[in-house]
Amino acid sequence: MNILVTGANGFVGQELIRILAKTQHRICGLDLEPGKAVLPKIFEKFYVQDITKKFNLNQSFDVVFHLAACNLTHVGKADRQKYYDVNAEGTKNLIESSKIRKFVFLSTAKVYQLLPGEINEASPVSPLSDYEKSKLEAEDVCRQYFSDDDLTIFRSVNIVGERQAEKAVIPVFFKNALAGKPLEIIGSGRTKAQLLYIEDLLDAVTLILNREKGCGIVNLAGEESIEILKLAEKVIDICRSASKIICTNTDAVIFPEISAEKIKRILGWQAKISVDEMLKRYFNFLRNNG
Repeated sequence: MNILVTGANGFVGQELIRILAKTQHRICGLDLEPGKAVLPKIFEKFYVQDITKKFNLNQSFDVVFHLAACNLTHVGKADRQKYYDVNAEGTKNLIESSKIRKFVFLSTAKVYQLLPGEINEASPVSPLSDYEKSKLEAEDVCRQYFSDDDLTIFRSVNIVGERQAEKAVIPVFFKNALAGKPLEIIGSGRTKAQLLYIEDLLDAVTLILNREKGCGIVNLAGEESIEILKLAEKVIDICRSASKIICTNTDAVIFPEISAEKIKRILGWQAKISVDEMLKRYFNFLRNNG
Protein backbone atom coordinates (compact mmCIF):
# COMPACT_ATOMS: atom_id res chain seq x y z
CA MET A 1 0.00 0.00 0.00
CA ASN A 2 0.94 3.64 -0.40
CA ILE A 3 1.00 5.16 3.10
CA LEU A 4 1.47 8.77 4.17
CA VAL A 5 2.46 9.78 7.71
CA THR A 6 2.07 13.47 8.56
CA GLY A 7 3.93 14.88 11.52
CA ALA A 8 6.67 12.43 10.57
CA ASN A 9 9.30 14.25 12.64
CA GLY A 10 7.24 14.12 15.82
CA PHE A 11 7.33 11.65 18.69
CA VAL A 12 4.39 9.50 17.54
CA GLY A 13 5.30 9.91 13.88
CA GLN A 14 8.83 8.60 14.30
CA GLU A 15 7.66 5.65 16.39
CA LEU A 16 5.06 4.78 13.75
CA ILE A 17 7.69 5.00 11.02
CA ARG A 18 9.85 2.52 12.96
CA ILE A 19 6.97 0.05 12.79
CA LEU A 20 6.15 0.72 9.13
CA ALA A 21 9.83 0.27 8.22
CA LYS A 22 9.40 -3.43 8.99
CA THR A 23 6.64 -3.81 6.40
CA GLN A 24 6.68 -3.97 2.61
CA HIS A 25 4.46 -0.89 2.21
CA ARG A 26 5.61 2.24 0.37
CA ILE A 27 6.01 4.98 2.97
CA CYS A 28 5.85 8.73 2.43
CA GLY A 29 6.39 11.32 5.15
CA LEU A 30 5.23 14.91 5.55
CA ASP A 31 6.39 17.57 7.98
CA LEU A 32 7.36 21.22 8.21
CA GLU A 33 11.06 20.45 8.07
CA PRO A 34 13.26 17.76 6.48
CA GLY A 35 16.04 15.86 8.14
CA LYS A 36 14.55 14.98 11.51
CA ALA A 37 12.61 11.89 10.52
CA VAL A 38 14.01 8.57 11.69
CA LEU A 39 15.23 6.11 9.06
CA PRO A 40 14.90 8.56 6.15
CA LYS A 41 15.98 5.93 3.62
CA ILE A 42 12.68 4.07 4.01
CA PHE A 43 10.70 6.94 2.52
CA GLU A 44 9.52 6.71 -1.05
CA LYS A 45 9.11 10.48 -0.79
CA PHE A 46 9.28 13.08 1.97
CA TYR A 47 7.15 16.19 1.61
CA VAL A 48 8.29 19.39 3.33
CA GLN A 49 4.97 21.15 3.66
CA ASP A 50 3.16 23.74 5.74
CA ILE A 51 -0.34 22.30 5.90
CA THR A 52 -1.90 25.65 6.82
CA LYS A 53 -1.51 26.58 3.15
CA LYS A 54 -3.32 24.82 0.30
CA PHE A 55 -1.14 22.31 -1.56
CA ASN A 56 -1.29 19.35 -3.95
CA LEU A 57 0.73 16.18 -3.43
CA ASN A 58 -0.02 14.77 -6.91
CA GLN A 59 -0.16 11.29 -5.45
CA SER A 60 -2.87 8.97 -4.14
CA PHE A 61 -2.66 7.05 -0.86
CA ASP A 62 -4.27 3.91 0.44
CA VAL A 63 -3.87 5.08 4.04
CA VAL A 64 -3.03 8.45 5.58
CA PHE A 65 -2.03 8.66 9.24
CA HIS A 66 -2.61 12.30 10.13
CA LEU A 67 -0.49 13.08 13.20
CA ALA A 68 0.65 16.63 12.36
CA ALA A 69 -0.75 19.11 14.87
CA CYS A 70 -0.16 22.20 16.94
CA ASN A 71 -0.45 20.75 20.42
CA LEU A 72 -0.17 21.59 24.09
CA THR A 73 3.41 20.34 24.46
CA HIS A 74 4.79 22.83 21.95
CA VAL A 75 6.96 25.53 23.48
CA GLY A 76 5.12 28.80 24.03
CA LYS A 77 1.44 29.55 24.10
CA ALA A 78 -0.35 29.24 20.78
CA ASP A 79 -3.33 31.47 20.16
CA ARG A 80 -6.76 30.36 19.02
CA GLN A 81 -6.05 31.14 15.36
CA LYS A 82 -2.82 29.10 15.32
CA TYR A 83 -4.58 26.02 16.67
CA TYR A 84 -7.38 26.41 14.14
CA ASP A 85 -5.05 27.03 11.18
CA VAL A 86 -2.94 23.93 11.83
CA ASN A 87 -5.39 21.47 13.33
CA ALA A 88 -8.65 22.22 11.52
CA GLU A 89 -7.78 24.08 8.31
CA GLY A 90 -4.58 22.05 7.95
CA THR A 91 -6.60 18.83 8.07
CA LYS A 92 -8.90 20.12 5.35
CA ASN A 93 -5.93 21.15 3.17
CA LEU A 94 -4.35 17.72 3.62
CA ILE A 95 -7.51 15.84 2.68
CA GLU A 96 -7.99 17.98 -0.43
CA SER A 97 -4.34 17.58 -1.49
CA SER A 98 -4.64 13.98 -2.62
CA LYS A 99 -6.93 11.06 -3.35
CA ILE A 100 -7.14 9.09 -0.08
CA ARG A 101 -8.82 5.72 0.48
CA LYS A 102 -8.54 5.44 4.30
CA PHE A 103 -7.88 8.27 6.75
CA VAL A 104 -6.68 7.90 10.35
CA PHE A 105 -6.74 11.00 12.55
CA LEU A 106 -5.18 11.30 15.99
CA SER A 107 -7.50 13.39 18.15
CA THR A 108 -7.75 13.71 21.93
CA ALA A 109 -10.07 12.38 24.62
CA LYS A 110 -10.12 15.91 26.03
CA VAL A 111 -12.89 16.82 23.58
CA TYR A 112 -15.41 15.19 25.95
CA GLN A 113 -17.44 17.14 28.47
CA LEU A 114 -15.87 17.03 31.90
CA LEU A 115 -18.26 14.69 33.70
CA PRO A 116 -17.65 12.16 36.47
CA GLY A 117 -17.83 8.48 35.63
CA GLU A 118 -17.26 6.47 32.47
CA ILE A 119 -16.96 8.23 29.13
CA ASN A 120 -17.64 6.40 25.88
CA GLU A 121 -17.89 7.52 22.27
CA ALA A 122 -21.56 8.48 22.70
CA SER A 123 -20.81 10.81 25.63
CA PRO A 124 -21.34 14.56 25.10
CA VAL A 125 -18.44 16.65 23.84
CA SER A 126 -17.59 20.06 25.25
CA PRO A 127 -13.91 20.93 24.75
CA LEU A 128 -12.59 23.68 27.01
CA SER A 129 -9.25 24.88 25.64
CA ASP A 130 -8.53 26.27 22.18
CA TYR A 131 -6.39 23.21 21.47
CA GLU A 132 -9.23 20.83 22.32
CA LYS A 133 -11.75 22.87 20.33
CA SER A 134 -9.49 22.80 17.27
CA LYS A 135 -9.18 19.02 17.52
CA LEU A 136 -12.96 18.63 17.55
CA GLU A 137 -13.20 21.00 14.58
CA ALA A 138 -10.65 18.81 12.78
CA GLU A 139 -12.78 15.74 13.55
CA ASP A 140 -15.76 17.51 11.95
CA VAL A 141 -13.65 18.20 8.86
CA CYS A 142 -12.72 14.52 8.60
CA ARG A 143 -16.36 13.45 8.84
CA GLN A 144 -17.34 15.85 6.07
CA TYR A 145 -15.03 14.04 3.66
CA PHE A 146 -15.12 10.42 4.84
CA SER A 147 -17.71 7.90 5.99
CA ASP A 148 -17.01 5.69 9.01
CA ASP A 149 -16.01 2.91 6.61
CA ASP A 150 -13.09 5.03 5.41
CA LEU A 151 -12.27 6.91 8.62
CA THR A 152 -10.80 6.18 12.03
CA ILE A 153 -10.58 8.93 14.64
CA PHE A 154 -8.53 7.97 17.68
CA ARG A 155 -9.61 9.94 20.75
CA SER A 156 -6.58 9.17 22.85
CA VAL A 157 -5.63 9.90 26.42
CA ASN A 158 -2.08 11.18 27.12
CA ILE A 159 0.50 9.20 25.15
CA VAL A 160 3.85 8.43 26.78
CA GLY A 161 7.05 6.74 25.68
CA GLU A 162 10.82 6.69 25.96
CA ARG A 163 11.68 9.14 23.18
CA GLN A 164 9.06 11.69 24.16
CA ALA A 165 10.26 15.30 24.33
CA GLU A 166 10.92 16.77 27.78
CA LYS A 167 7.66 18.73 27.79
CA ALA A 168 5.12 16.09 28.83
CA VAL A 169 4.50 15.16 32.46
CA ILE A 170 6.58 11.97 32.78
CA PRO A 171 9.74 13.33 31.07
CA VAL A 172 9.51 16.52 33.16
CA PHE A 173 9.04 14.59 36.40
CA PHE A 174 12.04 12.36 35.67
CA LYS A 175 14.25 15.26 34.61
CA ASN A 176 13.56 17.15 37.83
CA ALA A 177 13.74 14.10 40.09
CA LEU A 178 17.13 13.06 38.70
CA ALA A 179 18.39 16.63 39.22
CA GLY A 180 17.01 16.80 42.74
CA LYS A 181 14.67 19.62 41.78
CA PRO A 182 11.08 19.97 43.02
CA LEU A 183 8.32 18.25 41.06
CA GLU A 184 5.73 20.98 40.52
CA ILE A 185 2.10 20.08 39.96
CA ILE A 186 0.04 22.95 38.58
CA GLY A 187 -3.43 22.51 40.02
CA SER A 188 -4.61 19.67 42.19
CA GLY A 189 -2.34 16.76 42.96
CA ARG A 190 -5.54 14.75 43.18
CA THR A 191 -6.17 15.15 39.45
CA LYS A 192 -6.18 11.69 37.90
CA ALA A 193 -4.62 10.75 34.61
CA GLN A 194 -5.07 7.87 32.21
CA LEU A 195 -1.92 7.21 30.23
CA LEU A 196 -1.37 5.28 27.01
CA TYR A 197 2.00 3.79 26.22
CA ILE A 198 3.25 4.37 22.68
CA GLU A 199 3.57 0.63 22.06
CA ASP A 200 -0.13 0.16 22.79
CA LEU A 201 -1.04 3.03 20.47
CA LEU A 202 1.00 1.47 17.68
CA ASP A 203 -0.72 -1.87 18.23
CA ALA A 204 -4.02 -0.11 17.52
CA VAL A 205 -2.54 1.53 14.43
CA THR A 206 -1.33 -1.85 13.13
CA LEU A 207 -4.78 -3.35 13.58
CA ILE A 208 -6.30 -0.47 11.63
CA LEU A 209 -3.69 -0.84 8.90
CA ASN A 210 -4.66 -4.48 8.41
CA ARG A 211 -8.40 -3.79 8.47
CA GLU A 212 -10.31 -3.11 5.27
CA LYS A 213 -12.68 -0.61 6.88
CA GLY A 214 -12.30 2.22 9.35
CA CYS A 215 -13.78 2.25 12.84
CA GLY A 216 -15.26 5.74 13.01
CA ILE A 217 -14.60 7.39 16.37
CA VAL A 218 -12.88 5.18 18.95
CA ASN A 219 -11.33 5.94 22.32
CA LEU A 220 -7.80 4.80 23.16
CA ALA A 221 -7.00 4.51 26.86
CA GLY A 222 -5.39 2.29 29.41
CA GLU A 223 -7.69 0.73 31.97
CA GLU A 224 -5.61 2.13 34.83
CA SER A 225 -5.79 5.67 36.24
CA ILE A 226 -3.46 7.36 38.71
CA GLU A 227 -3.44 10.61 40.68
CA ILE A 228 -0.74 13.04 39.50
CA LEU A 229 0.57 13.22 43.07
CA LYS A 230 0.97 9.43 43.17
CA LEU A 231 2.66 9.51 39.78
CA ALA A 232 5.19 12.05 41.09
CA GLU A 233 5.82 9.92 44.19
CA LYS A 234 6.49 6.86 42.02
CA VAL A 235 9.01 8.78 39.89
CA ILE A 236 10.83 10.04 43.00
CA ASP A 237 10.93 6.51 44.37
CA ILE A 238 12.31 5.01 41.13
CA CYS A 239 14.99 7.71 40.92
CA ARG A 240 15.78 7.45 44.66
CA SER A 241 15.55 11.21 44.63
CA ALA A 242 15.29 13.68 47.48
CA SER A 243 13.06 15.94 45.37
CA LYS A 244 10.04 17.53 47.00
CA ILE A 245 6.57 17.66 45.46
CA ILE A 246 4.87 21.03 45.22
CA CYS A 247 1.12 21.13 44.49
CA THR A 248 -0.78 24.32 43.79
CA ASN A 249 -3.71 22.76 45.64
CA THR A 250 -5.14 19.41 46.68
CA ASP A 251 -8.81 20.06 45.93
CA ALA A 252 -11.02 17.22 44.76
CA VAL A 253 -11.56 17.24 40.98
CA ILE A 254 -13.97 15.70 38.50
CA PHE A 255 -12.42 12.67 36.85
CA PRO A 256 -13.95 11.33 33.64
CA GLU A 257 -12.77 7.77 33.00
CA ILE A 258 -12.29 7.10 29.29
CA SER A 259 -13.63 3.72 28.20
CA ALA A 260 -11.96 1.85 25.33
CA GLU A 261 -14.60 -0.88 25.12
CA LYS A 262 -15.62 0.01 21.56
CA ILE A 263 -12.21 -0.63 20.00
CA LYS A 264 -11.85 -3.74 22.15
CA ARG A 265 -15.14 -4.99 20.73
CA ILE A 266 -14.31 -4.11 17.12
CA LEU A 267 -10.60 -4.96 16.92
CA GLY A 268 -9.85 -6.94 20.07
CA TRP A 269 -7.47 -4.16 21.13
CA GLN A 270 -6.62 -3.58 24.76
CA ALA A 271 -3.83 -1.56 26.36
CA LYS A 272 -1.26 -3.86 27.95
CA ILE A 273 1.41 -1.63 29.52
CA SER A 274 0.77 -0.61 33.14
CA VAL A 275 1.80 2.73 34.63
CA ASP A 276 4.53 1.03 36.68
CA GLU A 277 5.90 -0.61 33.54
CA MET A 278 5.83 2.73 31.66
CA LEU A 279 7.86 4.39 34.40
CA LYS A 280 10.30 1.47 34.58
CA ARG A 281 10.89 1.54 30.84
CA TYR A 282 11.35 5.31 30.77
CA PHE A 283 13.87 5.17 33.62
CA ASN A 284 15.84 2.38 31.94
CA PHE A 285 15.83 4.36 28.70
CA LEU A 286 17.31 7.37 30.50
CA ARG A 287 20.01 5.23 32.14
CA ASN A 288 20.96 3.62 28.84
CA ASN A 289 20.95 6.86 26.86
CA GLY A 290 22.19 9.36 29.44
